[in-house]
Amino acid sequence: MSQSAVPAEEYPGDESRSTAVIEDANAVEPGNVIEIAAIRDLDGDEKFIPVSQFALVEALAAPHRWPGHDAAQVRLLFDYITRWRNLYYSDKLDRLTENYLPFDPDADICGVDDLPEAQLAEHQARLFEELRKLIEGANYDEITQDEVDKILTANSPYGVAVHVELSEFEDLMLYARGATVEERWERDWRWLFLKHRCYRVPIFQRLFLALKFKSEEARAQEIMRRYGISEKKALKRVKKERAHLPPHLCPHSIHIKVFKHIPQIDLEMLFPNTQVRLKHIDKIKLWVTGGSGGVIGLITAVPKIMASTATVATNPIGLIMALGGLGAVFFRQVMNFFNTRNKYMMQLAQNLYFQSLSNNRGALTLLIDRAEEEDIKEDILLYSLLLKEKVYRDQIEDAKQAIEQFLQHEFGVRVGFDIADAMNRLSRDGLVSEMPDGELRPLPLSDALDFLRGRWSEALDRDLTRQGYAA
Repeated sequence: MSQSAVPAEEYPGDESRSTAVIEDANAVEPGNVIEIAAIRDLDGDEKFIPVSQFALVEALAAPHRWPGHDAAQVRLLFDYITRWRNLYYSDKLDRLTENYLPFDPDADICGVDDLPEAQLAEHQARLFEELRKLIEGANYDEITQDEVDKILTANSPYGVAVHVELSEFEDLMLYARGATVEERWERDWRWLFLKHRCYRVPIFQRLFLALKFKSEEARAQEIMRRYGISEKKALKRVKKERAHLPPHLCPHSIHIKVFKHIPQIDLEMLFPNTQVRLKHIDKIKLWVTGGSGGVIGLITAVPKIMASTATVATNPIGLIMALGGLGAVFFRQVMNFFNTRNKYMMQLAQNLYFQSLSNNRGALTLLIDRAEEEDIKEDILLYSLLLKEKVYRDQIEDAKQAIEQFLQHEFGVRVGFDIADAMNRLSRDGLVSEMPDGELRPLPLSDALDFLRGRWSEALDRDLTRQGYAA
């Protein structure tokens, strides 16, 4: 999204509805197609592999792909790799949940928020560090500060001025996965409600948001330094800014959200402290139209009121009708004033209701599942290639391209395969070793199966010992 101001075009939320006014100098209209400018390069290949783990296993383990190997053993090895990753991520989820409990706004367990401040700070730092590793492992990309600024400083597509005060947050993480473009059509009564105009809207297929508000005291101190006002006035200002937030909001809460299918231009809707205001130009327009309508109404109503006043004793109904007509003029203008805001609020409610995937602890579980699946897909792709082809360290880029070409040919998807991440995991687990001459040599199938059985048994014995059970 550009930072430029936006001329009026309607942006439809779906095929049957036109939700708003879009204003973007970069929007071009070749015929009946309007391009909405994106904040992120949509042509770049992402690390995310948009193919299910099960479809990938079916394709990779097909017997015709393994003329010199036992395809059943290949499938069994893929299953072993899956179970090994299950064990790793199950332990990771336990650690994340333990760190998150003191900050979970939905917690219903006693005593989790009674930790000393120093221990809370330690848990918080560890939680955000683990979250960052997890979300990047799930192949999400961070939305940079520059990209956020472009959205928040650009005019809203809904004809309102939307303000988000990012300095309210002590910690903020914003990641997205799957930047695509969706075509949305507008229907118009002038065209017999047929599809009349197409909008190409940049979409984030998945969006992750984690944030923690500053305490009222810390925020007040910040405002005091910034504006040079007293502590009392600063606290009053903080309470006013947060008046629309739930009164039971805990100062230690960390809110984690995962959304789907969010237009990039709607990103500011997802923040809890969004303030909706009419733009200055819209205020001028509304006051001009309201004022002129009121003046005209007043000019036509005054003679009637005066005439009715002169005969009020004999005609009180005339006075009431004249005053009612004048009131109706002003009421209509006031209602027009709020119509634009109501459109925005309606879209906001629909986004939060239909586009929300998971919250808080549920979001952690969802992200663990996604990160685990991405690891499994990357691992079996790389292991399969190394098992078939002799690859040396200086040929790693060729191996990456070979995997990307396989995905594009087999599934029609473009992926920037993260071969370094997969190579590090397989090497760490002992499934691939680098020889003195630089060859990346995988364990043979039968050896790899025995090796993973042993690793699983060792991990199980270690967990039992740690919990006080005999191995």
